[in-house]
Amino acid sequence: MLLFRLLLLLSLTFCQAAAKANSTQVYYTKMTIDRNALDLIINELAAFECNDGNKLITQVHMTTSCTKGEKNQVCVCSEGNKWSNQVIQNYKDSCNETVCTLPNDSTHTCMSNRTVKVAGSITLSDESSKHFKDCLQPNTTSLYIECKKKVESALKTIYSTLNGLDTFTIVEFRAGSIIVDFEMTVVNSITAQELLDRSNNLNISSSMALETTGMVTVTVPDRMVPYQDNDKVICKTVEDFNQDVTWTLRRDGLSFSIFDGTVSKLTKESSTEFHVKLDKVDKHWTGEYDCSFIEKKPNITLTHRAKATIDICLKPDIINSVEPAFPLCTSDTQLLFVTVKCQIMKSIEKYNVTWPVDYSINPLSNDSNTLTYSARKLIDCSNPTVPTGSCNFTNRCNQTQESTFDINVIRNGEKYCKQENEWQNTKEGFTAVLNCKGMAGVRKRGCSLGGTWGKEVSECLVLSLQNVLEKALISDSGLGNLENNTAEVLQKFSNLTKMEDLNTQANINASVSVYGVLNEKISVIQNVTTVENFLDSSSNLLNKSLESSWRSSLPPYTQGGNGSIVAENYLLSVEKLIQKSNIRTDSEKENLIVKNCTDGKCVDLFNISVSLTASVSGDIKTVAYKYLQNYLPNNDSERTINSLVVSTAANVTGEMSIVIDFQLQSPRPRDVELICVFWDSNTHAWSDEGCSWEGPFSEGRCVCTHLSSFAILMSKTPLRVPALSLLTTVGLSISIASLIIILAIEMTVWKQVVKTNTLYLRHTAQVNISVCLLVADICFLASSKPDGKESHGQTTVWCRIFAVMMHFCYLAMFFWMLALSTTLLHQAVFLFHKVSKKTYLRFSIFLGYICPLLIVFITFLANNAGAEGSYFSEDTCWLVYAGLLKGSIFTFILPVGIIVFFNIFSMLVVIMKLLEHHKNDDTQTDKEKAAAKTVIRSVVLLTPIFGVTWGFGLAMMILDLTSGPVAYAINYIFIILNAFQGFYILLTTCLRDKMTREALLSRFKKKNVTTMSTSTVKTETSWKK
Repeated sequence: MLLFRLLLLLSLTFCQAAAKANSTQVYYTKMTIDRNALDLIINELAAFECNDGNKLITQVHMTTSCTKGEKNQVCVCSEGNKWSNQVIQNYKDSCNETVCTLPNDSTHTCMSNRTVKVAGSITLSDESSKHFKDCLQPNTTSLYIECKKKVESALKTIYSTLNGLDTFTIVEFRAGSIIVDFEMTVVNSITAQELLDRSNNLNISSSMALETTGMVTVTVPDRMVPYQDNDKVICKTVEDFNQDVTWTLRRDGLSFSIFDGTVSKLTKESSTEFHVKLDKVDKHWTGEYDCSFIEKKPNITLTHRAKATIDICLKPDIINSVEPAFPLCTSDTQLLFVTVKCQIMKSIEKYNVTWPVDYSINPLSNDSNTLTYSARKLIDCSNPTVPTGSCNFTNRCNQTQESTFDINVIRNGEKYCKQENEWQNTKEGFTAVLNCKGMAGVRKRGCSLGGTWGKEVSECLVLSLQNVLEKALISDSGLGNLENNTAEVLQKFSNLTKMEDLNTQANINASVSVYGVLNEKISVIQNVTTVENFLDSSSNLLNKSLESSWRSSLPPYTQGGNGSIVAENYLLSVEKLIQKSNIRTDSEKENLIVKNCTDGKCVDLFNISVSLTASVSGDIKTVAYKYLQNYLPNNDSERTINSLVVSTAANVTGEMSIVIDFQLQSPRPRDVELICVFWDSNTHAWSDEGCSWEGPFSEGRCVCTHLSSFAILMSKTPLRVPALSLLTTVGLSISIASLIIILAIEMTVWKQVVKTNTLYLRHTAQVNISVCLLVADICFLASSKPDGKESHGQTTVWCRIFAVMMHFCYLAMFFWMLALSTTLLHQAVFLFHKVSKKTYLRFSIFLGYICPLLIVFITFLANNAGAEGSYFSEDTCWLVYAGLLKGSIFTFILPVGIIVFFNIFSMLVVIMKLLEHHKNDDTQTDKEKAAAKTVIRSVVLLTPIFGVTWGFGLAMMILDLTSGPVAYAINYIFIILNAFQGFYILLTTCLRDKMTREALLSRFKKKNVTTMSTSTVKTETSWKK
């Protein structure tokens, strides 16, 4: 025993510490002893101690005892010791923490349970780098070797004072100043403070990073964890580090920080024990779990870390198929072989795949991403039951995943769609399915009853988009911080919408689903870059190039929940995410503008402005979307959308009012009503509840009493005046009949009443006025349409002809009145200047027909040769009103207004002259006075009738029917006045005119006398006979 001690002492070498603390070093020796002496040796070692003044040897104990066999030895760790992870990994089939079966020549020994390994990187100070610059020389040179010894000596001088230092190794030198990577092992318990104190004593470093292994332990389940099972990971420390724990999961070369989420729950059981509780684990949670504590001091970063691996059993998503998909029986006794396929994605799980006993198994086939298992099955066409296919996958935890499906056989005589290119025979009433090439998802094509192929429907999904959607779905599981996961998802999604072609229904639906998923998971988006990525992608999805996919009639499997469709989901999700986003400045994208309204007012939202009057706390965010209005469903067949969609959101208390000034996408036709609406997510439709339109004088303005997403609907048909056609037809018929009667009367009594120049003037004008009005009324009646009809039944050519004729005839009627009043004024003012009938007739014809003809001709040419919409309206076959002093109607209104004003002025002058008859009795006969009075009465009566009528006509054109009851009243007044003008003329200028009435009665009396005389003569002759 004394010899053993001596040998032990002689074998020790020491590196003296520079400070007063003692240097320590651990040494191992191997002894072969008789089993009977084992207890004695153990007792001796436990009591062994040596102190010669310079050296102190203590804590001598046995770590490992081995029993040799023929080839291997069974080695057991003594109490307080364990096998290292490296030994267990090297001999994993024959090792655990305390017992290992090793080769007889193995020198491995157990290590203390208190062993701490330290890996460090020291960046030498500038001064030290000058002294140790040779350490960057090639490692085979003498300069390098000498430099390494110096650095190692300097470091060991400090760290050898740690009680239980076992090994110290410099791993390498790196450039960047000079960086020294080293490793050391301490087999006794040390504290974090001891390690920091020693490190602070290093005078050659400017900074360092240290990482310990052994001060923290991680315990994971000692079994494979079943799929969707619940478990936990435990992290314990040897002391309280006074630091927050950091959990990390590593798999497939990726690292994920672990936070509280839907799967993981982080708890602190005590100051030295921390748990991660896992709920329903899946493939995302398999891997290496890292528990670490990071302590940062000036120039020193100390990390305590432990790792352990969890192996989770997985279950596959099975995609089944049959080849051929619809086996074809050409006879009732036929036997067919089909290939049943079960395809899964590649994974680390090793499945045991089983088939029914009557299947013939084929070799496994695989590609870069999938594994396809297949087997042959016999189909008996005589068997009326529907055959089934099935496969069963069993994982390492003996969990099973079975897939069973029908094999739809085309029986003999049944109808089917015959093969077309890649689309195989398909049974009627069923759908053929093909996998997408280079994309996720499938393509579908239905076979309708009768065996007719339908259109192909693609559910192909861009792989990168599928990955983004999957990342969004697990963003709150606990793998990574939700905020960081959201930022990653939106960054990838923004890039994807710029680079990828997403023009399919499935891609649009999946894209909108990304927003829907994120909206459910996050409460706020603070990062400005993340917000920009979100707005960029939102705008990109509304690109015109994607219109066909948005407009497609979406089948049920691409619709959102509760019957809502993709466009609605987009609107609601984007609107809510914008509310949650940190938007402090206006953001203008190509298809989307977001503004933070100041003082409740927002302008320049694609030429739309919004004003909110309410008590608001927080921001007022308003969004305008391009093209979205075309994708939201409109269930109102009588109205069409006519504006962009604008959304406003704010935290409002009390009553409120919001005014939106829309820019209409297409001009509002006359008498067409606009409806202000908002999107009702409960009914999935537009609703006008709480919204009102401001009327035709503020065409694009809506006022609502709540916040939502707003738009304008425009009626497809204009409003109609009830009974308009009936009133027009009856009135014009009476007017036409009256005008014909007037002309007949004039022809009858012309010689009796036309006795002076003034009367000639009056009756000539009256005949021409009646003729013009008769032609105009006939055209008006021909161009009118029945109530509620959308078309006149007239072609554009006829409508243009009627408009020109009415324009000319109505103008001519007023110009003949002007000729009448002008001539009368001339006679009243210039008493001694007599005008002959021929001169008057030439003047009247020029004024009555040539002037209106010139006006009509110039107007016609100036309006694109009488173009529809410029010169006339096809809806009314009349002139166009386009605003104040705008439109062809003012080439009628302005001349008429001037004539009416002149006529009134003329009549006032003439009346004043007649009142002075006592001054010129000698110059004017009684007949001329009476004739003049008759003319004055005609002009005075007709001017208001015609002038007021067309005054209401102008008001009718200015006020369309959407203006309310006033517009309807004006329409009725104009129709009545205009339709019965001929009847008014008959009453006022014929039947109420004494001379005409007497001449007409005289004519009838003469006729009666002549008739009676003839009868008397005949009677007398008869008596004579």
